[in-house]
Amino acid sequence: MRVALVSDHFPPNAVGGAEWSISALVDLLAPHTERLLVLVAADSVEKEETRGSVRIVRFRPPFLPATANSQHRARALSNPWFTLRTAVRLRRLLREEKIELVHAQSHGVLPAAYIAAHRLGVPAVATLRDTRTLCEPAICLHEHAHVPSDCGHAKLRRECVDRFLDATHAPTGRLSRLRRKAHFSWLWADNRPRWWCLRRCDAVIGVSQAILDLYRHRGLLDAERSRLVSIPTPPPTPPADAAARRKRTRARLGLGEAPTVLYLGKHSPGKGTETLRRAWRQAVARFPDARLLLAGAGHPPEDAPGLRVLGPVPHEEAMDLTLAADLVVSPSIGPEALSRSLVEAAGLGVPVIGTRTGGTAEIVRDGLTGLLVERGDSAALASALEALLCDPAARARLAAGQRQLVSGTLSAASIRGAHLDLYRELLRESSGAEGN
Repeated sequence: MRVALVSDHFPPNAVGGAEWSISALVDLLAPHTERLLVLVAADSVEKEETRGSVRIVRFRPPFLPATANSQHRARALSNPWFTLRTAVRLRRLLREEKIELVHAQSHGVLPAAYIAAHRLGVPAVATLRDTRTLCEPAICLHEHAHVPSDCGHAKLRRECVDRFLDATHAPTGRLSRLRRKAHFSWLWADNRPRWWCLRRCDAVIGVSQAILDLYRHRGLLDAERSRLVSIPTPPPTPPADAAARRKRTRARLGLGEAPTVLYLGKHSPGKGTETLRRAWRQAVARFPDARLLLAGAGHPPEDAPGLRVLGPVPHEEAMDLTLAADLVVSPSIGPEALSRSLVEAAGLGVPVIGTRTGGTAEIVRDGLTGLLVERGDSAALASALEALLCDPAARARLAAGQRQLVSGTLSAASIRGAHLDLYRELLRESSGAEGN
C-alpha cells in the first residue's frame, strides 16, 4: 500500500512529544508499505529528503516568522490561506506518488489533509492526540469528565478565557485580556472546519479510548460514518547502552545514589505542576536525600529542598533523564490523551505515578506498572511518592510490570498491526465502492 502521513511538525524540528510519537510510527510502518510519504506542513524551511522507502517533504507555511514562538505558530496554522495552500500542495504530491490513503497526524493540518484526500477520492484517517481540536483552553476539563452541555463561543468569551488566564497568571490589564479573548475566539472559529472534517473522516484513531470518548460526547465524531479506533503511540526501544547512559547522566547531574523523581513536560495548570510542587514539599520532608527533576519549559525557580529545574531539554536528553530516574511522575489535572513521558517511561522500564484522568489510566496499571492518584490531590500524590521512594523492591516490581506491558499492549507488533489492519479495511472498502 502507498500511504501518506501528514503532520504539522516532524523531528528534528519537534515542538512536543507528539512529533516523536509520529516519528516512531513512521519507523514501524515503513518496512510494511510500498511507499510511505511524510508531509510536514509547518516546518521552518522547505526541503525534501528520502530515507529508504520514506520520502519526507517539508513545507514552510505563509506568515511563519523565522524565529516563531507558540503564538506565531498558532496564527500561521490557523487561517484559511494556510489550509487552502497546503491542500493544493498536498493534492499535487499525493497524485504524484499515487497515494492510496491519507492519514492526518496533527491538529493544524487536518482540514488540508482531508480536502486533499477527498479531492483524490482516497480514504482519510485522522489521529487525535490532545484536546486542542475540541477546545483550545479546555479549562472545563480540569474539573469535569466531559465538556459541559452549555459549551459554546459565548461561554468561552464570558467565562473560560478569564479562568484560563487567571490560572496561567497572565497579565490582568483590560487591553491584554481583550487581545487574548480575540485570539481564542479566532481559534474557536478556526476549529469549526476541523469539526466538520472529523465527522466525515473514514476513520478516526484516538491514542487512548478516553480521548475518543471526549470527542464523541461533544458530538464531534460520527460512529455511523467513521471507524473509531483506539491505538496507543509506540514506546521507544531501550538502547543497548542504557545502563551506561543512566550512570553518565546521574554522574553529570550529581545525583549519586539519591532516589530521583522526574517530571518531563511544560509548566501549566493542566499539567498539574503546582500540585506536584505541593506534594514534593511534603514528601521531601520525610526523604531529604531524594531529588525531583523538572524538565520542560516555563517552570518557576526551585522553591523546595531537592528540587531542580532543568528547563527545556532536547529529546535525547529527555531519554537520558528518563533512564537516570527511579520514578517518573505525571500529575496532570487536564485529561492527557496519552502522555509521551509515560509511554517513554514504559518503554525504558521506569515505574510511574499518574492521575486518574484521560488516557493515563489506560497505560498506568495501578499497582502493576505504577500508581494512580486522584487529580489535584497533593496529599495523595505525596503519599504515592513516599511509598515508592522508601521501597526499591516495589519500584523494581513496577518496572518489571512496565516491561510486560510493552511486550503486550504497547508492543511494536500490536501497534503496527492495528494501523495496517485499519488501512487494509479502508482500502478494501474504497476499492469496493469504486467497483460499484
